[in-house]
This record gives sequence, C-alpha cells and structure tokens, in this order.
Amino acid sequence: MVKLMRPDGIGLCNEAIAWLFLRAIGLPVPQHAGILIMTEKKAKAVLGRSAVPTELVSGGYVLAWASQQLAFSSIRALFSGCEGDAKWLDVLRTDTGAAIAAFDELFHNIDRNLGNVLFHGKGSCIPIDHEQIFAVQNWIAGEIQQLAGNGDSLRALNRAHTGKKLSTSDWTRVRDTMVACSQHHKGALDVCRVQVLELLTTLFKGAGSIYANRILSFVDLRCQDNWMQQRVGALT
Repeated sequence: MVKLMRPDGIGLCNEAIAWLFLRAIGLPVPQHAGILIMTEKKAKAVLGRSAVPTELVSGGYVLAWASQQLAFSSIRALFSGCEGDAKWLDVLRTDTGAAIAAFDELFHNIDRNLGNVLFHGKGSCIPIDHEQIFAVQNWIAGEIQQLAGNGDSLRALNRAHTGKKLSTSDWTRVRDTMVACSQHHKGALDVCRVQVLELLTTLFKGAGSIYANRILSFVDLRCQDNWMQQRVGALT
C-alpha cells in the first residue's frame, strides 16, 4: 500500500512515528512499512498520472508512506451506517480497542474513523492512517500545544455513553483498561525515542533535532503517571 503525502513531511513523519510507537506497545501494525521518496516521473509510472496531483510534488519529487498490504478490510468497507458504528463500539469494548483508544488519546489522534480500523473480528483489528495525530498541529512552525479536546476514540466513547449505547459499567471498564494500557506508554516511548530522533534528523537535517524534541516533549508529558487517568476520568 502506497499513500502519497504532503511535501512538508509532517503527515509522513506522523505516520512513521505512530507506526514505531504502536509496534513498541505491542498493538498490531503492518509488519513492513517505510518512507518512499520518488521522482515525479517514477511516481506517475508506478501509480498513474492521475494519482499524483501537482500539489504533492516538490522539486520534482513526491513523498509517500508505504506499508504491507493486509488482507483485512476496514469497518467502513464491511459494515454500513449504524451497523458500522456498533461494530466500532464493540471493538472499543475489547482490550485491543481500549489500547487503541489509549494510543489515540496519548497522541491526540483526531482521525480514528471507521475507515481507519482494519477489522478481523471485534478482538482482532489493526489501526491505520495516523497523519492527523497531534491534532494536526504543525510542529515545524512551533511547539505542539497540549489541547483540552479529546482524541476521536475517547469522543466516540463519550458520545456512546451519553447516548446510552454504552452502559456505565462498560464505560468504566474501558476507561480503566485505557489507564492500565497507559502504564506501558513511557517504556514504549523510550524504545522508539532514538528512532524518532533519527527519522527527523534524516529528513530535516539541521532542524530535525528541534522538531524531534517538540514531538518527544509532547508525548513525554502525556506518558507521566496519572495523566491518562485524569484525562479519561477513571476512578481506579
């Protein structure tokens, strides 16, 4: 699977950072993934001319996020309308779903829609498409702000509870599981810290270490003890 990205590199790095972190905490991800830098000519030859819009070309090159093609379909592709929403809520009730929700909150992912979860049974799913982590903040332009709003998964859980589609006992259990999952976040960040630095310094040369520090500082704060518990309002 090849996904062309904006030439500023922000979305591309967001995809790579999310993949590294998800792998470090043991959530399922495509086994193989990487960054492609192709000439415009090569990209059009491989993907087709219509698949390479001019706004994604810079200096004759295009950036892409490439990952292993998986034999799963998204929830959106498999289930329509309310059935899809119900399937996603079923996933969020599982330990894997709660772990995805905890990741989305940690990285402030605002694009966890039904097309961004590959489904292979409610307890077996793979989160994809992470260019909108950090609430789409431009970490090239400045520090990443700790915004008050929630990530997509937590918002979905809150809506389901308010709309009485998620019982209070189930909601409490999911929040407690999210908190339990968060206990592994700091260790996972330590595992991929050097890789994040190498990624940013390779792509951005002189400014890469500055950008890496902005990203790592944002996530570090959210890995602190009790941050997730305070965020989700868990009681245990």
